[in-house]
Amino acid sequence: MIPHSSDTRVSADTFRPACIRCDTCDQPITTADDGWLEWLVDDDGNAYGLRIVHRASVRHSCHLYTDRSNRCGVPLDFFTDAKGIAYWLNRIDQGRVRDAVSVRRMLLRIHSRRTAMNSESPFTP
Repeated sequence: MIPHSSDTRVSADTFRPACIRCDTCDQPITTADDGWLEWLVDDDGNAYGLRIVHRASVRHSCHLYTDRSNRCGVPLDFFTDAKGIAYWLNRIDQGRVRDAVSVRRMLLRIHSRRTAMNSESPFTP
């Protein structure tokens, strides 16, 4: 049995970690296909302002940086495997992020839910 926050107990097979939530609307992003990672890049090419949001096809209003010329973004499913982790670790190693802690937190948001229950997807509610 795994303790639940309300002091009740649930079995390990029914416990599911919280799904990833949108940084704008706080609603669940239930699949990697529904998510988007957006960030800004400064004049030196350093990434900052990372946000996990709904993909525009799911909820257009969740994107914060739509009117910024220095915005970057990719589908969230890019970051659910090794290539996405390698991309950000490489940027950290090259000093190409303003805040390495925020990148680590973003990667943990995506991957800790996957490994916590050994599930196929971090998006399982």
